[in-house]
Amino acid sequence: MQKRTCYFILIAIVMTVATLACNLPGTTAVPENTPDTLGTSVALTVQAELTQAILSQQTMTPTIDAIPATLTLTSTNPALTETPQPTATITALPCNQVSFVSDVSVPDGTVFETGQAFTKTWRLKNTGSCTWTSDYQLVFVSGDQMNGPGAQSLTSGTVAPGSTVDVSVNLVAPASAGTYRGNWKIREPGGATFGLSTGAFWVEIKAESPGAVEPPPAEAQMPDLAVTEFTISPSTPIQGQNAHIRIGVYNHGNKLASQFTVQWFGLSTFANPSCSWDVMDILPPSGGKILQCDFVFNSWYPINKTSLVIVDSTNHVQESNEGNNQRTISPFGVNKP
Repeated sequence: MQKRTCYFILIAIVMTVATLACNLPGTTAVPENTPDTLGTSVALTVQAELTQAILSQQTMTPTIDAIPATLTLTSTNPALTETPQPTATITALPCNQVSFVSDVSVPDGTVFETGQAFTKTWRLKNTGSCTWTSDYQLVFVSGDQMNGPGAQSLTSGTVAPGSTVDVSVNLVAPASAGTYRGNWKIREPGGATFGLSTGAFWVEIKAESPGAVEPPPAEAQMPDLAVTEFTISPSTPIQGQNAHIRIGVYNHGNKLASQFTVQWFGLSTFANPSCSWDVMDILPPSGGKILQCDFVFNSWYPINKTSLVIVDSTNHVQESNEGNNQRTISPFGVNKP
């Protein structure tokens, strides 16, 4: 009797487990006539299916693909495509280079009497990258020297790149009538010479015997004074230190000039001249004179001022042209020490 009771209890347990397994997703019903030895297998199957069901109902953690370290953006808009820019080519200026600006005096073909002294002045521009100093020289290279020097200082001051300078040389017309031409260049401190891009610059005159040159009408015989050279060294003086001033005066007219005053104003706003010269010498037609002085600025000034020189400042000489009696350097200033 006790064995039958245990048997029925075991059957009840198996049927209960089977019923539960049928109600779980993914389980398979066990046939009612399965032998007792199958009970353990059924129980294990139910347990495995139950575990699988529980795992399938767990929330899955989403995975995120790794972001690439480098993003490549491709534009299909032509307007956004970068256009390669042209590369600028910079050509370095040579150290020593000069260009011709004008004939300040004695243009080509000027007529002089044989043996007559005259002064030739060129206006030249420093188109190189090096500053011309007093170590640069004006040198005769070929042609007719006309009693001129073989070499002389180009300037007593400095000529910065991009600046102009009036260069003068004293000459004498040859003793025989004819046309004469002398060629000149600049020599740098190292000994090399350089001229214009086409070669040397020159002076060309026509010499005629006395009496062959017809004098101009009496009313046209007048002097014409002008400043042909004006330099300050150093170009920007320093307060309390010496500055050297060099001024060239030239008579463009056809009559001699004398007894005139030349005044230099360190700043054009000064009430009194910084240097002054009373020229008592006779300055013949096509003749020139160099005036020099030293001056110390007691104050400093910003480099936006003007330095001024005036020839015949008292208007003592009656000239054919009164409009070329001044020359300036601007901008100009004085640095602090």
